[in-house]
Amino acid sequence: MKIQDLNPKVVRDLVRLLSITIVVFMITTAICGSKWQAAKQEVAELKDKVAFLDKGLAVATQLNDQLMQENDELADVGKIKIWVTVKKGDWLSKYAKEYLGDPHRWPEIWKLNPHIKNPHLIYPGQEVRIQ
Repeated sequence: MKIQDLNPKVVRDLVRLLSITIVVFMITTAICGSKWQAAKQEVAELKDKVAFLDKGLAVATQLNDQLMQENDELADVGKIKIWVTVKKGDWLSKYAKEYLGDPHRWPEIWKLNPHIKNPHLIYPGQEVRIQ
């Protein structure tokens, strides 16, 4: 069948339908194309934001590590170990009063000295850690 054999009205309707189809296709392509470009742009911006946040996180982690190290160093400075040599007549409560300000804090000193089995029996010449 040739196009000349078709009814002119049918041909005209087919041409209109084809024209409408082409226009719809072009509009759809244009809309999808612009949305695609917008989506690509948004993805690129998000990648930049993620990279920025990643760098910020790395810097924050590094600063946190430095601060933790400095904090540990400062904590060690505050932990000066004090040792005394026991003299005749000394008691852990005497050391607690002298060094800790309260004779009732003698159990703290005892805990620091695992070599003292009985806190009521300390001997002259024995080393006792106070802090």
